[in-house]
Amino acid sequence: MKIFKILFYSISILLLFSIQNMSAASGLIILEIPENNELGYNALEIIHESENNTPALKFTHASWYYGGAYSSLNYSGKGLQAGIRIFNSGTFEIRSDRPSDEPVATSAYYSGVIYGKWSKYLKSSVLTIRGNILFERMYYAGATGLSADISYRKDLGKSLKFAASARNIGAMNALDQEATSLPFALRSGIIYSLPYTTLSLAGGYHIDGLVFMETGVAVNYNNAAFVNFSWSSLYEAFHISPRIRWEKYDFSFGKYFKSDGLDSPYMISFSMELE
Repeated sequence: MKIFKILFYSISILLLFSIQNMSAASGLIILEIPENNELGYNALEIIHESENNTPALKFTHASWYYGGAYSSLNYSGKGLQAGIRIFNSGTFEIRSDRPSDEPVATSAYYSGVIYGKWSKYLKSSVLTIRGNILFERMYYAGATGLSADISYRKDLGKSLKFAASARNIGAMNALDQEATSLPFALRSGIIYSLPYTTLSLAGGYHIDGLVFMETGVAVNYNNAAFVNFSWSSLYEAFHISPRIRWEKYDFSFGKYFKSDGLDSPYMISFSMELE
């Protein structure tokens, strides 16, 4: 019980600090990028990726919108996870107020997350808490921050589960003169499992004042071939990703599409069991 009290008070402080620093627009890009192809925009289950206790390493890379690049490395096993996620915007030009053919300088925007996740499995439910160290840098300015993600999942029957989550509870310190706000979001919904298919439907609230819906479909053939689909009204986007599993290895390739026709970046994920 002592550890639950410590976690409760720590997260409460983070939540209060987060609320005090919330603004009308969120901006830390890396927290809005799907973490992997298996889930895509199906963020209801984002921190319940696997209940498999076998230690594993997963690498993910994406060529993201506007020439950005995203990469992550994750270790998981025995109820624990740890990893790092990095986003690089690519080079952009910095220009002065005076018209000129040449830029004053060039720079790039970087942001990242170093995280650790802990799950407590109960008789018919699981509580997951993830702590994040955040950082970003642009030109000469840099900033850091802390955040937490909390989720709870409850079995309602053999095939039906309820899940809820609060993500990005925390804040950044100032980048130059103003702090980048975090995309705080609440979600709740249901997950329904069929013999070869898992369905999820969630509703949520985003700090930008948006009420949204998200859904996901995962088709599993003999635990060797998969197809994952997700859609989010929050991002006005959907993704589709085939996935193949062979012995200890797992590979997936995903494409992401926005309703306005903006780009269609790809993401690849590769994982390997260590035992």
